[in-house]
Amino acid sequence: MNHLMRAHSVQRVVKRTTNTDTAQPAEAPTEFTARIGSAETVSLTCDRGDTVKDLIRFAEANTEAILPTFRVSVADREVPETAPLTAGHYRVEIAEANWADLVEEAEGEGEGDQARDPVFRLRLRGHTFSVTCDQGNTIADLKQFVVAQTRAKPATVKVFSPDGAPVDDASTLVDGKTYATRYRTRPARHAEAEKESERASDRASADFRLSPEVEEVLARGRYVNQDNPEIAESVGERNSLFHFIGEELAYTYNLKTCTAITLYCGQAKLAFLDHIDAGADVGRIAGQVEKFLAELLEARGTDRETVVQQLTVQIYRARGGEGPDSAFEVAEEALRRAGISTVNVDEVSGTDLIVVGGEKAPRRLEPGDVNLHDRVALRAYLEGDLGCTVLGESLHHYLDRSWRYARDYPELHPLLRAACDTAESRGDRSLARAFSSGLPEPTGVRWHNSTT
Repeated sequence: MNHLMRAHSVQRVVKRTTNTDTAQPAEAPTEFTARIGSAETVSLTCDRGDTVKDLIRFAEANTEAILPTFRVSVADREVPETAPLTAGHYRVEIAEANWADLVEEAEGEGEGDQARDPVFRLRLRGHTFSVTCDQGNTIADLKQFVVAQTRAKPATVKVFSPDGAPVDDASTLVDGKTYATRYRTRPARHAEAEKESERASDRASADFRLSPEVEEVLARGRYVNQDNPEIAESVGERNSLFHFIGEELAYTYNLKTCTAITLYCGQAKLAFLDHIDAGADVGRIAGQVEKFLAELLEARGTDRETVVQQLTVQIYRARGGEGPDSAFEVAEEALRRAGISTVNVDEVSGTDLIVVGGEKAPRRLEPGDVNLHDRVALRAYLEGDLGCTVLGESLHHYLDRSWRYARDYPELHPLLRAACDTAESRGDRSLARAFSSGLPEPTGVRWHNSTT
């Protein structure tokens, strides 16, 4: 059972409406200036509730100092990290750690131990200091250490032996040998140019297009939710979100551990769809199939045996969904109780769409994405298509929720970053915060001209 599916299954853009509901205008972001280290004074903005600690994080990300410490002051008076950021001028002073002191402290620890790890002498930015490593560490481990301590770009870190020759990443560090490292960090003055490049890349990623058939299904089809006890008990067995009977278009997806049942009669153009969890109630599903058969009997005006023979019956089974309690066996038993024993079985991936209705036989489409609804909704927002609805509610209302789960889906991050910029430019502060919740380690402090 997919936890996210339960929380986010109502993510479908179904039609254009004249409803353009938006949140009430929020307060404008706070604008302030700061002199960061020896850099010139820069113009920054922050979100409501951000503190001096967020400013320090911003400064830390844009300094070349090794293990820096920070002091923030206003009019020469130090400000605590918990103080809220307000309009005004801040001074951020950056002090760099003295590696010589760190070495002396490190070498004085652990004396008298029976066994000591080998110590390697490394030269970083003119400072020589000692690092204790386990036997068998490689040059790649050394590079990783350099990146962590200096914020260097990994691709720019080079390691050289005493004779000046470059050392291969797979080489093993040797006790007593001195290694030199050279690297390049990101200068603060280039940060805005890099962010502009990142925004252009995000916009390009946001301009994705699905196949016309998938776009039509997502725009016109009705989504069928996962039929599981937890949801069914909370909203009632009759809720139509859990199964579909009709001639129009319907679909389901995200069958990672589940099974879908489709029934279709071409003569009546009537279809049935259910998305079944392993814990779904067999009797309830059998009753839904019986209801479909009753409607089909009425539409065809013939006997039950003839109607069953006219059916195309298909079970779409998640790959690897085996076991005595699997959703597949629940589906088989439900059909058996309804008097249907002849079925076709097709194994599908979790990213396949199972589609029924629309005067076509059941079929599966392969868009290859478990976040289809989110992607389409975000794209609609970026394109200014604010009149869309998501299962009857406004697009703005759907988007204005926590996206924290999206931190585990890197493919959504470019869309969310682009949506953050768009929300800022439109003054949608609530949406900007919502989108930020889906990005790793977000911070509200940013360059002022990034919001224009």
